[in-house]
Amino acid sequence: MTRLLLNNLTLILSKQTNHIFIIFKGKYLEKESITLRIILIAAVIIILLVPLFMIQSLITERQYYRDEAVREVSKSWAEAQTVGGPILTLIDKSENLCS
Repeated sequence: MTRLLLNNLTLILSKQTNHIFIIFKGKYLEKESITLRIILIAAVIIILLVPLFMIQSLITERQYYRDEAVREVSKSWAEAQTVGGPILTLIDKSENLCS
């Protein structure tokens, strides 16, 4: 038998019968127990939130560096621009006939 002790959770693994015995706060929980499933699902969710927050922090940091680089390049290269080109002038010679 192997015992794993956490704060209020004790896991007992039996190699002979391939059973898992879970004791939470002194109460025995069966494998098929709804309470056990809820506790395990909550634990998995909490464990998976850690890398999610780490990735979100990395994304936020990279967006900040990107925006800073865009501002720096815009400040040094893209000042006010004037677009000009050739102007084509057409002269219209028409007579107005007033009756």
